[in-house]
Amino acid sequence: MIRGDYWRERATRAALVDAVQPYVDAELSLLGRRGHIRWAIDTGSPYTVLHPLDAHRLIGELLGNLDFETHPQRFDIAGVGSSRARTIIAPAILTFEDEAGELESINMPVLIAEPTTPFRSHEGNWRMPSLLGCDVLRYFDLTLSYNPPSVTLTDAAPA
Repeated sequence: MIRGDYWRERATRAALVDAVQPYVDAELSLLGRRGHIRWAIDTGSPYTVLHPLDAHRLIGELLGNLDFETHPQRFDIAGVGSSRARTIIAPAILTFEDEAGELESINMPVLIAEPTTPFRSHEGNWRMPSLLGCDVLRYFDLTLSYNPPSVTLTDAAPA
C-alpha cells in the first residue's frame, strides 16, 4: 500500500473553499537523472506529465535545451477547456515506496511539458503540479477519502 496525502491551497476568493489536491510521492528517473516528485493524482489525465518546475529541479539546464517545436518525440496534449500544450515523450522509471519500505518500479514514458513563460515565472505553467495520470494509475486501485483525508494506492486486483 502506497500512501499519499493532500495539500491545500488558499482560495483566492472568500466565497470559495480552499482547494485540496491528492498526491503521492515517487522517485522519477529521467534523462539520466533521479529525484523525488510530488505527483498530483489526476484521474482525468490519460498521461503522466512532468511540469516545468519539477522538470527544472530534476534535469536542470537540459530542460532549456529541449526543442519542443521539432523534437521527434513531440506530442501535443489538450487540457481543461481548449488549452493545449506541447510536450516531449521521454522514457522514464517511476519508483514508489510502500509502507513496508518495498519498492515498486514502473517503466513507462512521461511527458515533459514545455514551459509557457520564461524561467520560474509566476505566470504560465511553472506553478502547475506534475500529474500522475491514468497510464500509471491503471496499475493500482486508488482510494481517495476527503473526510478523513487519505490517499492510498494498492496493487490492482488481477482482471
